[in-house]
Amino acid sequence: MKPRPFALALGVLLSAPVFAWGPVTHQVFGCRVLGVYDSSCFGNASHRSFVLGSSAPDAFKIYLEGGGALHSLEYAGFQLRYAESNPGFSTESFDALAYSRSFGTHLAEDAVGHH
Repeated sequence: MKPRPFALALGVLLSAPVFAWGPVTHQVFGCRVLGVYDSSCFGNASHRSFVLGSSAPDAFKIYLEGGGALHSLEYAGFQLRYAESNPGFSTESFDALAYSRSFGTHLAEDAVGHH
C-alpha cells in the first residue's frame, strides 16, 4: 500500500523541527548575538572566531572520539579562563577570547533550546 501524498507531506512537516537545530542554527544565533544580520558577521577576526566557536561544541561532540566531554559548561569555563589568562594565544586572524565566549554561548543556547 502506497502512502498518500497528504500523509507523506504531513510526516515531512512534523519531522522538520528535528532537523532545524544544528551547526547553521548556532552560527545564525552567533551572528545575532553580535547584532549582525548579514555577511558582515564574518567581516573581522573577532566576529569570525565568535561564529566558529558557536558551532564548535557540536563538531567536537560529533567528530572527535571522546569529544562529548568537551560539550560541557566545565570545558567552556576552562577554555574561557585559558583565553583570558593567555592573550598571546590570539592571532591576527583568530580571537581566542571571542571563540571561547561563543563556545559557552552555544551551551546556553542548547540549555534553552533543547530543554
